[in-house]
Amino acid sequence: MCFRHVQLGNFLCKETEFMGKMKNVIWSSTIEAAEFEEGWKSVIKEFKLEDNRWLTDMYDMRES
Repeated sequence: MCFRHVQLGNFLCKETEFMGKMKNVIWSSTIEAAEFEEGWKSVIKEFKLEDNRWLTDMYDMRES
C-alpha cells in the first residue's frame, strides 16, 4: 500500500477522475500560480476533501 492510500483512502487513490484532475493541477509545467490555486480548490471542493488534514498540509507546503 502506498503512503498516499493511507492519507487519501483506497477509493480516492483508485478514483481516476480525482487523480487525473489532481495531476493536471500539480504536474502542469505551464500552469500559473493563480490557476494552480483555483484548480486545487476546485478539485478539493468537488471531492469534498476540505477537511482532509494531509491535503491541507500539502497545500500549505506548496511554496517550499
